[in-house]
Parts: sequence; C-alpha cells; structure tokens
Amino acid sequence: MTFAELLDFIEQNTDLTILKGSPADTLAASRNHAADDYAGEIVAALADRLGLDNADAQLPPRTTTINALGQTRLKYFADDAPVEGLRFVEKFIAAVDAAYNEEALREQGR
Repeated sequence: MTFAELLDFIEQNTDLTILKGSPADTLAASRNHAADDYAGEIVAALADRLGLDNADAQLPPRTTTINALGQTRLKYFADDAPVEGLRFVEKFIAAVDAAYNEEALREQGR
C-alpha cells in the first residue's frame, strides 16, 4: 500500500477530513505547515518518521507505520493537550490499522 492509498482510505472510510486536494498536495501542504490542523500535523509527522519522499512511496509493515505515530499520540496524552487532538489521533491510528486489514484481505483474494 502506498501513502496515497492510505490517505485515500482514511478520507473515504472515516469521518476524518485528511485530504487537501490530492494525497501529494496534502503531503506538500502538511510539510509546509499550510495544513495547520491535526490532520496536517499527523500526515507530516508520519511521512517524516517513515522517511517517505512522496505520496506514492510504499508503506512499511503495519507495526512500523503504527509505531511511527507513537510520538504524536503521546503528545496528545499530555494533561494540557486538547481532547479533540487525542480523539483525532486515536481515530487516525484505528483507520491506519483498518487500512492494513483491508490490504491483507485483498492480498488473500477475499
């Protein structure tokens, strides 16, 4: 699965608004802080921690991708962090997991 496919999956299968145009536009806006919201922060952090050069880059295995979100998740567990941020991160992580589940089912031909 590519990073673009992951972003599209989350956009289409959750109530989270992730995309700011195409996945490539979203990644660029997130890295340039033009997408100054929870989604932008998470997209940029995930891509940077995974060392992804572009939205068409292949994602590593599930555990590596989920673990790359750990620092962002911990940030929103802080006492002074906004509850909306924690909810967003938790939904995003659950959606990443669901995307990997769908990918595994596709690969098994189901």
